[in-house]
Amino acid sequence: MSMKNINFRIPAELDDKLERLTKVTERSKTFFINKAIEQYLEDNYKRILTSKDPELSSNKHRKE
Repeated sequence: MSMKNINFRIPAELDDKLERLTKVTERSKTFFINKAIEQYLEDNYKRILTSKDPELSSNKHRKE
């Protein structure tokens, strides 16, 4: 699988949790972030793409 770099900001509280996980498990932050994104997309991808909800429609998406 090819990989790409993505830069983003997260709240300090989430970073603190990631730090604790990395120390306890000896896994990287990247590992946990990838797993979280994979799980979110698995759970929500089709629902979001087919949603009639105006909050989820493509014209409401915005970059933050």
